[in-house]
Amino acid sequence: MPLFLLSRQFHTIMKTSKRIGPHNSDVISVLVGCLLGDAYASQTKGETKGTRFRFKQSARHKDYLFYLYDFFFARGYCTAAGPREYRTILINASNVSKTYYGFEFDLFTFSNLN
Repeated sequence: MPLFLLSRQFHTIMKTSKRIGPHNSDVISVLVGCLLGDAYASQTKGETKGTRFRFKQSARHKDYLFYLYDFFFARGYCTAAGPREYRTILINASNVSKTYYGFEFDLFTFSNLN
């Protein structure tokens, strides 16, 4: 299947209840491996009940995160917007703050991953 068709497999206009798969074994393997590492899944509520995955890495691991993004984008699991940059400010008990930078992206929400 051509790459341009794969990237549109699960599009943003599709309702979550209609976005059910099927999921390839390579996608499931990467999702499980990432959950064992540093990714996490969360369930959405309301009309769009489903599960979404978020991938978040510090700027030091930017190449790895962009590799994961390319992997899922090529299979139609996320938008073309690309990973977004985030900033986290942590303040310790002495009121000293430290800022951390990184990148994150979400997969589409799927009802069959509940």
